[in-house]
Amino acid sequence: MSSDYAGIPAGCDVTLARPGDEAGVQLLADGDFALVLTDAWNDMVVTVEGTRAELLHFVRRAQHALEEEGDRTSPPPAD
Repeated sequence: MSSDYAGIPAGCDVTLARPGDEAGVQLLADGDFALVLTDAWNDMVVTVEGTRAELLHFVRRAQHALEEEGDRTSPPPAD
């Protein structure tokens, strides 16, 4: 990892910001939500913004990517 790239710790806090809540430097508009990932010092690390459906799709894609990686790295089943 390069020195100018900030990694997001796997143990970070994940909260849901709702319409009208602050996410980053802006207030979320009606119908918009954000997943807010923060580190142990409560500094904002990253936000993923969108509608509820878009955020659910994002989470499903992340889960799918992890499951696909697990399928590639898991040992073959025993005979």
